[in-house]
Amino acid sequence: DDDDDDDEEEAPASEAKEEEIEWQTTGNRYLGRLVLRRFNRAHAEGIVTGWLPENAKDQALWHVEHADGDEEDLEEAELMVALADFDRVYQKYVNVRTARGHFVDYLYGASSGGASQPIALIKKGLAEKGYSNAQIADYVTKVVD
Repeated sequence: DDDDDDDEEEAPASEAKEEEIEWQTTGNRYLGRLVLRRFNRAHAEGIVTGWLPENAKDQALWHVEHADGDEEDLEEAELMVALADFDRVYQKYVNVRTARGHFVDYLYGASSGGASQPIALIKKGLAEKGYSNAQIADYVTKVVD
């Protein structure tokens, strides 16, 4: 009879380990920042939605929710890479968008009487600048549309 009581007392302790983590949503400068995670040839954009500060047994973690619905927890080094990757891609996007008018004028502009230059020229130029095939396809779609 006493043994049964002991078993019942141990069960809640093991269940406590399975409880959900309560992520902090304030008090960290990375909260709300956008990230880009690269997985082989694919990538996932996400946002930092929570964090756990470092403690005696665990390092700090940041919780990221991706646009595709996936979630993951990143250590500081992983977070720094994801932030830098997003910033780098965003800067390329801004550079292309800023130059877009001039680029489109060159490719489709008045010098050719409005006649369209081959799309291959656009793709080649962007590839030479280091854009991925996915980025090129996205850009060409936006320019042509």
